[in-house]
Amino acid sequence: MPNVFSLFSASHNSFRGQLPNENVILVKRRHWIFLALTMVMLFLFCFLPLAIYALLFKFAWFLNFIDLFWFLTALYFLFLWFLLFYNLTMYLLNIFILTNKRVIKKDQLGFFNYQESILELNKIQDVSAWQKGVFSNLLNYGDLEIQTAGSQNKFTFLRLSNPKKVKDLIYNQTI
Repeated sequence: MPNVFSLFSASHNSFRGQLPNENVILVKRRHWIFLALTMVMLFLFCFLPLAIYALLFKFAWFLNFIDLFWFLTALYFLFLWFLLFYNLTMYLLNIFILTNKRVIKKDQLGFFNYQESILELNKIQDVSAWQKGVFSNLLNYGDLEIQTAGSQNKFTFLRLSNPKKVKDLIYNQTI
């Protein structure tokens, strides 16, 4: 009898549009620090209605508008929830895939705006990796640029974790 959980989970070594005999070597997302910074900012913004309440509670006129305040606070938290969901979705759906045949960049530009770029390894002419600044070197993230012989000259992947390792893996696949 097959495992119930295996029926609903996708393999980590395959993706939609994968060619026959194509093996996934690496799957990358933006560095986790950019998601963490967004989450920290959203968490800090959760305290804004409480601070406003503490400032306005001492005024007598505020008690007349207390129901409106809580309604607007509920809308505010709904908006923060939407921002949390949006940022998590964009982080999880924007991916870089390196296979033994291609480099694939899947960009989710919005909830209903999707773009996919595919580079064949035999068309790659140059790969460059940059880590600019103190934080990018400490946290090991940077940009990767791939130059091809095709119609689109350069493909840029921003804020990847460990871009030098990705560059070396691409070079190892093209040799």
